[in-house]
Amino acid sequence: MANKKVVVAGATGLVGSAALRHFGASDDCERIALSRRKPRDLCGARHVPIDLTSAEDCRRAAAEFGGATHLIYAALYEAPSLVDGWRDAGQIETNDRMLRNLMGVLEPAAPDLRHVALLQGTKAYGVHVRPLTVPRARAARKCTSSRISIGRRRTSCANCSAARAGTGASCVRC
Repeated sequence: MANKKVVVAGATGLVGSAALRHFGASDDCERIALSRRKPRDLCGARHVPIDLTSAEDCRRAAAEFGGATHLIYAALYEAPSLVDGWRDAGQIETNDRMLRNLMGVLEPAAPDLRHVALLQGTKAYGVHVRPLTVPRARAARKCTSSRISIGRRRTSCANCSAARAGTGASCVRC
């Protein structure tokens, strides 16, 4: 029997497919791949077609999440103009809704959920607010923009019932 059940949201993307490959090498791990389209290589995972912008799609898939212990959240809605889209209120709302839709059904379906990893790229360093300097000093990494993933940060930390309950579960935060 698997010791872990890992749900990978955004399984067709660069990070999601890398997570599938990584966990695919583990014999003690059950893997669920979430995406609208089936990934080219499932690496032993079971694919669940889902549109995270749809609360109904997420509710329909809830039965698949029973026993999940880990979530790798690499799903992302991007606007056509990459950096400009990061400042767009509509894009922020869409990404926030995607995470809320999934967590809204995952948490009740998976009471043993121990870890949620939210993954993003250079946006975490505020590249859309000001140019990056190399090398980056640790103190220079803080960005004061209120627009950086505010919806995700609020959902993954303040509203995560496992983290609030002090169960040892963790969320990756900005």
